Amino acid sequence: MSNIRFWGVEETCDKLIKIGHQCCEDRFKGYYMRLIFVFFQVFYDPIHGLLELHPLLYSRGVAYLAGQFAEALSTKQPKLNITPEDILCVQIAGLCHDLGQGPFSIVFEEMFILEKRREEISVKMFDYLLSTSLRSSMEEYGLNVDGQIENDLVFIKEMIRGHLNTDETQKQFMGRTKDKYFFYEIVGNEKNGIDVDKFDYIARDSYYLGIQSSFDHRRCLMFARVCRVGEKNRICFRDEVSNLYSMFQIRSLLHRTAYQHKTTRIIEVMIKDALLQAGECIQIEGSEEKIYSLSTAIEDMEAYIKLTAINSSSKEMGEAKKLLSNIVSRQIYKCLGKMQSEKPTMGKKLDIHFAMDYGIKEKEIIENVFFYKKNQPGKPFKLREDEVSMLLPKCSSEQFIRVYYKNIDEEVIETAQKLLQIYLRKKEQEGKLDNMEWPAQSPDLNHIKLVWNELDRRVKAKQPRRATHLCNS
Repeated sequence: MSNIRFWGVEETCDKLIKIGHQCCEDRFKGYYMRLIFVFFQVFYDPIHGLLELHPLLYSRGVAYLAGQFAEALSTKQPKLNITPEDILCVQIAGLCHDLGQGPFSIVFEEMFILEKRREEISVKMFDYLLSTSLRSSMEEYGLNVDGQIENDLVFIKEMIRGHLNTDETQKQFMGRTKDKYFFYEIVGNEKNGIDVDKFDYIARDSYYLGIQSSFDHRRCLMFARVCRVGEKNRICFRDEVSNLYSMFQIRSLLHRTAYQHKTTRIIEVMIKDALLQAGECIQIEGSEEKIYSLSTAIEDMEAYIKLTAINSSSKEMGEAKKLLSNIVSRQIYKCLGKMQSEKPTMGKKLDIHFAMDYGIKEKEIIENVFFYKKNQPGKPFKLREDEVSMLLPKCSSEQFIRVYYKNIDEEVIETAQKLLQIYLRKKEQEGKLDNMEWPAQSPDLNHIKLVWNELDRRVKAKQPRRATHLCNS
């Protein structure tokens, strides 16, 4: 796998490999290709090939970095009493933290996993795999699977979940004591978002996309240490805030050039349309022979693990299959243009436009990071508010609306693009595009949707003059 080669790992812990085969490869068999389908269609890697471009699904890179982080802390601070079992547990958590991903990854999640967090689905899937084959391996490797105190299975699931259960009577994690609270900040850090999951995708994706990154995650790991904060031991970083600033910059650049690339987004829209077309046509047998649809499969892990929508032979799947085939042959929707604010703001995100908002979230991140000074390693502190503002980019968000068109006829596309430009120029003259900070039910946004629906109808009916008249009216 390319993420293993990227990290320079020739051999991985035998225990982790066996667990990985059991809990990940069987889990994703059947739609391995489809999980990395979107990125492949945009950024083909001629050197490493299709399977090597965006290898998120096994999360081996996260597992590797989680182990490196724990071992580094153990070496620097022996008094933390980090055991080999602790390190194996945090590696397993890193390996399994994305087990809850469905086919097509985040695209599926945005459609069907609305009220549930992916982490919760990952925990449910981990429980399911434990009940089938994984538990025996855990016992074989000496992990505590039944104990009431420091239960390793509870510990792993808590690290995957990343937060306490909603039960208000539970005031602390149960897998480990407060002295080892810092383990819950390694794989998925909900306190400030600085974790090995982020380190992994930033380093790997910037490398494979040929983007120069000044962020050095290795320096973060090297100089991180555990300090007492209140009643808990927390991970703190050296007061070299410029490195974290670089992390925000490269994350922003990755979103602009890859994750939110217009063709990536178009293909995601097409996949969503295909999933909607599939709808209730896909029937999956779960536990107790109960039948589930594509949208309800997450309720039963036995059904969820069988999701293979693209391979269905149902006649009703014709439109969905056609859409996916069109993606392969590059007969994709067209991006006619976009409306973009000239004055980036921190306004509300709207349901019909995408906002690459880095300011608000990153401000919250920095406000929840503890630092330490080289000459005072035992005294953690937070940055002052003015120091936080200096750390963040001046332009903290970019908001725009893209217009996609499903018709692929070149003549129709050309006409539609001209009509959109006429409409945008008119709105720009009226001053409507100077500020994108519109409420979700704004008359302006509703007008855009209504006008475009009518434009779509008239262009398809080959009535360009009437459509142009509509733009000018």
